Parts: sequence; structure tokens; C-alpha cells
Amino acid sequence: CIPIDRAKHYSDALHFAEKAIALNARSKEARLQGIIARGLLATVTVESREKLGLARRLRQEIDFLLSLDSLYAPAHFALGKWHLSLSKLSWVQQ
Repeated sequence: CIPIDRAKHYSDALHFAEKAIALNARSKEARLQGIIARGLLATVTVESREKLGLARRLRQEIDFLLSLDSLYAPAHFALGKWHLSLSKLSWVQQ
């Protein structure tokens, strides 16, 4: 059985999502894929500074996606997941 390097797969997915965003900056689907990839990458990241940077960028992307379409349900779901993960942090991490 070959071990899966999840961080590499997630960073590849983020890279492809960023390419799609570069082609069409207003694509809701491309932005959503970037949000998903960035969120998954944050789950496997060990370094706190990198996690914090990913979380900040994730929130910016969610806000931008909601500015494109305020009724886009997947963006609201991602925002809820972001708040849930933030609530699970200890006071030191917050």
C-alpha cells in the first residue's frame, strides 16, 4: 500500500484552483474549489503561522465569493465551517 501525501495533493488542488481563478476571477466554482483546497490544506498543516495565514486567506476568499453572490449556499456553508473550526481553537491559539 502506497502512503498518500495529502499535503501535496491539497497544494496541487489549490494550485489548479488558482489557475482557474486566474482565467476567470469571477468564477464562483473556481473560487469554491480554492476555498475547499485551502481548508483541506489547513487541516494537514503543522506550523501555526502557516495555518493562520491559510485561515485569513480562506476568510478573504469566502467574503469575496459572498460579494459575488450573497445567496450562494456553498459559500455560506464554508463560512459556517470556518466559524466552527475557529470556535474549536483554544484561547491561546485564538
